[in-house]
Amino acid sequence: MNNFGTNYIPNREISLDESMLRWWGRLRFHIYNLSKITKYGILVRIVCESLTGYICNLQIYDGKCGPLTETVGFLLEPYEGKGYRLYQDNYYNSVHQKNKLLQKLI
Repeated sequence: MNNFGTNYIPNREISLDESMLRWWGRLRFHIYNLSKITKYGILVRIVCESLTGYICNLQIYDGKCGPLTETVGFLLEPYEGKGYRLYQDNYYNSVHQKNKLLQKLI
């Protein structure tokens, strides 16, 4: 993750979403979701540059993560106070979360 952040500075438009890494082996925190194309895998929450899709920050969901607001705060911490524009879906959006991000100039 250090190399992701030090080797490339993303444009002002970033995206927050989740992704599944395909995994069929034995792992304590793998996810099964019948409605997805990738049914078995590792759930990862990712911050990407919107233009290129470059992964800027990520967090693997292991079932022990705190509340979603803490996860979003951790993922967006390197971009606080820099005027980034964030794109996200309704899963990560709430009035409280929006106000916190606006105070941090995101």
